[in-house]
Amino acid sequence: MSDGDELRRHFASLSDVELTEEYARGEASYQAAAWPVLVAEVEARKLEAPAPVPVTPLAPAPAEDPEGEAALEALDRAYHPRPLEQVGNPVVRLWRGEVPLWFAYWVLFIGGVTAWRLILVFPWPRGAISWLALAYVPYVFIVSWGLFSSAETYKGPYAWIAPLVKLQAALGIIGAVAAGVEALSGSAR
Repeated sequence: MSDGDELRRHFASLSDVELTEEYARGEASYQAAAWPVLVAEVEARKLEAPAPVPVTPLAPAPAEDPEGEAALEALDRAYHPRPLEQVGNPVVRLWRGEVPLWFAYWVLFIGGVTAWRLILVFPWPRGAISWLALAYVPYVFIVSWGLFSSAETYKGPYAWIAPLVKLQAALGIIGAVAAGVEALSGSAR
């Protein structure tokens, strides 16, 4: 079976919405052989596809910009499209899923929970550990909810990862509730 046959079968298996989204990504997102197959499938289904994303270079060629300043500015605009004063409350953005999935997962969930657990294993006085555990619970709950929301809004190339992250976030929420119950029962004694 040729690559063209595999591409035709792949694009034929997509729903109209998925096919339209693929088309909207633009020609630059595909290898030379895949784009004509995608266009043919869109035309065969008579879909009203949006205009493809125009191909724009991120930065001028190195000869024109030896320091790479334009490339860094283009990357900065790509990752920070709004001015900093328009970003809003970071907790609200996390809750709504507006934080990039990689940041929510690696920095806030993995890094933050690891830091909290390292703090909690430190030999604190008996009353302090209960209060620290009670502070840990809302952190894990908010970050897990934000991680779940970020996975909901994720539209990146690794779409298969979103359900796995949602599962881990759900387990984090359950763990936060269990830790809260344990902290409350421990402080009541």
